[in-house]
Amino acid sequence: MVMHVAALTPDFRATNGTMERILINSQREAPAVFSDGRSYYMITSGCTGWAPNAAEVFVASHMLGPWHSLGDPSRGANAAVRSTTFHSQPAFVIPLQDLARPDPALEGRFILMADRWNSHNLGASRYVWLPMVVREVDSDSALLKRAHEDEHKLWHTVVVRWHERWSIGAELLQEPR
Repeated sequence: MVMHVAALTPDFRATNGTMERILINSQREAPAVFSDGRSYYMITSGCTGWAPNAAEVFVASHMLGPWHSLGDPSRGANAAVRSTTFHSQPAFVIPLQDLARPDPALEGRFILMADRWNSHNLGASRYVWLPMVVREVDSDSALLKRAHEDEHKLWHTVVVRWHERWSIGAELLQEPR
């Protein structure tokens, strides 16, 4: 299985003919792509049909890649629930930061919208909304300076933490554990 990424024309109405095959043989689907203004991220689901599974996040400097895996971002709850991305599949990511008017308190803060399918009664399917935090390592970090340039993206962290209830506020502004 493979995903395809195509560059768009300036008016976003068509592709410009440039295309890349990415995540070759990775068995991933349901990509939710987002950016923090510096890097591109893609949170995906495994190809298991209706059965929920562990999410995997990828990062790239450019939409056409190369894309690097950051692993499963799920935290909290118990291992069984985390291994199913909280019984859901990534669908969409909402940025809380307005890149035109940056607010340092919201930097790297997002909301993950995920589908919780009910294959026996599709009308009873629901969305799960959870806070998601993206952190990039400080470019002045001594460890990063010693790392090869191709490894820089692997120093990013993406965390989706389970909450029974939450609101936009304190939970989103706390650093992930």
